[in-house]
Amino acid sequence: MPDDAYDLYTLGCEMLSTGNPAQAALLLERACLLEEGKSSIWEALGRARFAMRWHEEASEAFKKVLEIDPSNHYAHYCFAVCLEVLGRLEEAGGHIKLALAMAPENEDYEVAYARIRMRGSGRGDGGTGGQD
Repeated sequence: MPDDAYDLYTLGCEMLSTGNPAQAALLLERACLLEEGKSSIWEALGRARFAMRWHEEASEAFKKVLEIDPSNHYAHYCFAVCLEVLGRLEEAGGHIKLALAMAPENEDYEVAYARIRMRGSGRGDGGTGGQD
């Protein structure tokens, strides 16, 4: 097994792209220990955890990405989707709105925004925390 963060990251991404999220997560977790401040590694770890349906753990990884780089619209989107799955619609609404504001042309963000609003509509704030 590689012991260099870049090699672990590269192999982890390869495992993720070939449908092996558990193996990817192991490699990426090790890479995160070696390079804690690399948002790309945390993002890939979040995607691996999400693919394994470890939504809470995935949300933690995407939150770490946002701590490192608050302007990462993809991380806001991924974090929002994790929060949505966890039923935390108010928080999800805030993050999906940020992602959409940063990348308004992204259709995936538009779809997620509409879905989160729809799911949260029974709560009185449309799932956006009253921030419309």
